[in-house]
Amino acid sequence: SPKQKLFDSINLGDTVSGEVVKILPVGAVIRLENGLTALAITKENSDRANVATHHIYKLGATVTGYISYKNDEKQKLNIITNAKKD
Repeated sequence: SPKQKLFDSINLGDTVSGEVVKILPVGAVIRLENGLTALAITKENSDRANVATHHIYKLGATVTGYISYKNDEKQKLNIITNAKKD
């Protein structure tokens, strides 16, 4: 499928960019430029303990980072971003 081909083309450590499309208690969902989504887990993207996701990410913001986790079976990606931390 086209989605599988896109997923297969992404590797751990790849630099990617995308838009914050959803804020969750555990992190932000980032729609990558290729159309796939990745999760930016808050505790992995902050140097402070117990920071709320909305203090790091804003809906509609563009972020850049690298792929830190890839699960081929479930087609899940995680991203470490360069988002500003309040």
